[in-house]
Amino acid sequence: MSDARELFAAFRAPGEDVAEDRSLDVARRAFLAREPAPRERRVPVLVFVAIAACAAIAAITVTPAGSWIRDRVGRETVTVEAQRPALASLPAPGRLLVTSERGTWVVRRDGSRRFLGAYRAGASWSPHGLFVVAWNNRELVALEPDATDAVRWSLSRPAIAGARWSPSGFRVAYLSGARLRVVAGDGTGDSVLARSVAPVAPSWRPGGRHELAFVDRGGRVVVVDTDTRRRHWRAQRLPEVVGLNWTNDGRRLLAATDAGLLLLRPGSARPARLMARETTAVVALAVRPGTGEVAYSTFDPKTLATRVVLTTLDGRDRSLLFAGQGEIPELVWSPDGSYLLASWPVADQWLFLPAEPDRRPRGVTGVTQLFAPAARGARSPSIGGWSTQ
Repeated sequence: MSDARELFAAFRAPGEDVAEDRSLDVARRAFLAREPAPRERRVPVLVFVAIAACAAIAAITVTPAGSWIRDRVGRETVTVEAQRPALASLPAPGRLLVTSERGTWVVRRDGSRRFLGAYRAGASWSPHGLFVVAWNNRELVALEPDATDAVRWSLSRPAIAGARWSPSGFRVAYLSGARLRVVAGDGTGDSVLARSVAPVAPSWRPGGRHELAFVDRGGRVVVVDTDTRRRHWRAQRLPEVVGLNWTNDGRRLLAATDAGLLLLRPGSARPARLMARETTAVVALAVRPGTGEVAYSTFDPKTLATRVVLTTLDGRDRSLLFAGQGEIPELVWSPDGSYLLASWPVADQWLFLPAEPDRRPRGVTGVTQLFAPAARGARSPSIGGWSTQ
């Protein structure tokens, strides 16, 4: 009898999948058609509650985080523009680099995609998007994204993660287990730079010199000249660091920590300055191109509340870009700084958040299936960067 029940439960009538998809699409369109038009904004803060396509995410509107938004801005809450079931286009120039359960993709401005290969662990751009460095657990490769024969070189190393191309294009830094390694842009001269580092992606200092910031096992941020192997600076012990990013002028270094967003001045004996005090951990940050602004996200594991904030480096001018529930683990700016792409895995969405209040936010749903259509239970795709071309 149990076998019969299992067979009956697994049975799918002819055309059932198509009918189900059609019904969901009709329901989605009807729901979106009822979305109220946004009111003229009278507050200097861009805030919205993104509407998700499932009951668990829809609960955001009645959670404490959602109530906080309504209490703060009254009737001026802005909702995200109609959720799009596919990535029809990017709202700003450039190309996206995406890594999914299937592998690494390039997404062009018009929404078209190119599959680069089964590199499932991560990828990042070289300067100006001329090359890509991508990796699996034990293989690091350099790719030319527009070439038929894309692979330029490859290395085999254990536990590869966090590869980053230098601004000059002549160096690639990456993690291999607890070691930090550096290789030339042509794949030669691979060597160990540090032997005991934290699992945080390194960050290259802007400019012509090959200076690299990383976090050692003791929780200290270190800046090293990778050519001479000379250590320029080491910070005092910090709260747990999960992300590093240099400011555009290369004079200061930002650290996302479980105690807030820290601003460091390499070469200075001064302790780190707490630029943004938070009651919850900062989990992602991204410096806005060509400006003195930085975006960061916070997450409270107890309430599941998340926020995305845009602030100036002096901390005087702050804007709330998004508030909801479910961690925002990745933030990536468009090359022109007009849009911030936020990954929202719990809703299986990408959020394109405009930096200026005269533009509307956009949401793209179903991003997991978009980049790994045949993978069941696949993880949300990660964003390797938004290139200039």
